[in-house]
Amino acid sequence: PLTQRMCGHDVEDAAKDLFHREVFAEWNHSMFVDWAERQVIRPHHFSGWILTALSYVHVVEPIRSNRTCVRGCDPFRCEMQEDGRLSCATYCFYSLQQSLVLLFFTHAACTTAFIVIPMIKVRFLAEKELEVAQELSSDLSEARQASRYSLLQYQEKCDDQARYEYESWGGSYV
Repeated sequence: PLTQRMCGHDVEDAAKDLFHREVFAEWNHSMFVDWAERQVIRPHHFSGWILTALSYVHVVEPIRSNRTCVRGCDPFRCEMQEDGRLSCATYCFYSLQQSLVLLFFTHAACTTAFIVIPMIKVRFLAEKELEVAQELSSDLSEARQASRYSLLQYQEKCDDQARYEYESWGGSYV
């Protein structure tokens, strides 16, 4: 993220803290410095303005004029592009991927639960009504009639118990 940065007296000094030989064995330091140069936070560009604004509300430390800062997280994998430039994926990118996968599965599970639970509730209440009607019916013809539950009755039960509206369980498929 923009608020996470590595600063030094110049780009090479800032890149030195990010460059790990064991991770980037096949890349030389000058190629990595070229990548870091493209990540520099410039005070008179949009990213610099954002950091300046955030420093006024004490969210981040301001960029000192005698320092050069490189934005982002530590890179963990770099690849050479067709144009000869180095492109690096950072740990922030990896963390974002993991967060999005977790968000997707959590959202899918919650959505499914908020649809299935009201459906089960409505079905349970409808069956309970049928049992009560059968117990109250005196003869066989009334019992048969009581054992039927029309679609209209079921839709009314859905609307009553699991109405599909804002901030509700919303499990009604009416």
